[in-house]
Amino acid sequence: MNNLALIAEVGAAIAVLISVIYLAFQVRDGSRSNRAAAVATLLNQYDSPNSVLAASTEAARVFRLGFEGSNELNADETVQFQAMCVQYLTVYHTAYRFHEDGILGDEHWAVFRRDLAEFTDYPGMLALKSYFLAYYSPDPEFVEELRDIYEERVDSSDDAKFFDSVKGKT
Repeated sequence: MNNLALIAEVGAAIAVLISVIYLAFQVRDGSRSNRAAAVATLLNQYDSPNSVLAASTEAARVFRLGFEGSNELNADETVQFQAMCVQYLTVYHTAYRFHEDGILGDEHWAVFRRDLAEFTDYPGMLALKSYFLAYYSPDPEFVEELRDIYEERVDSSDDAKFFDSVKGKT
């Protein structure tokens, strides 16, 4: 009878071990699914303002003039430019949150951060710095990241530094 109980306990332990291994595979697959969903979300968010710009010459003109820091925009166009910029910054904000939550890897965040640095380096974007910092004030970590990016003012022609930072060499 003792041997039978021992065999039952060993069998139960093996069943628990198999269940734990199975759950580990499920969690790993779930993490992959979460990362894939995160990337899909970012691509969809990024596509929205791009679609507007691609479909409308007028919207593209407003965005270009706003980016250049031109004084040619009227009050309504200025609001339109700010709204388009917020749409793009929302993508970067989402990428930042995904990175901070461990969903988006360092190498992917480095690409988004680099793009954000170039995005915020245009004269029209520099003029909106305080607006953006206030708009995202509910997320002080992202505001700090934006401040760091504005202070760094990445030289967009210096690709070697960028690629080294992605590889972790800096």
